Amino acid sequence: MKKNKNDKIIARKLLLGLLNSKENWIQDTETVEKIQSLAKFLSEEKGNNNYSRVSVEEYVRCFKKGMSQEKIANKFGMTVSDLKKWRESND
Repeated sequence: MKKNKNDKIIARKLLLGLLNSKENWIQDTETVEKIQSLAKFLSEEKGNNNYSRVSVEEYVRCFKKGMSQEKIANKFGMTVSDLKKWRESND
């Protein structure tokens, strides 16, 4: 399901609210599960947004410089698995 901008704004506000609601939120299992759920919701979209940041030319240039896949992924703000998916879709 494609997340729209309002969904992401609401999720961020809920996440920040949960983090600020209790000083010892880490000890409350229900709060921790909500935080993890919201974080997962936001991070899943993050990888997809970064696909547009990677150009084939820039990737090849980094690869030829001898950069590891991990360093290239970090350069573009994505995970190694997201970079692998991007490479597979851009072969």
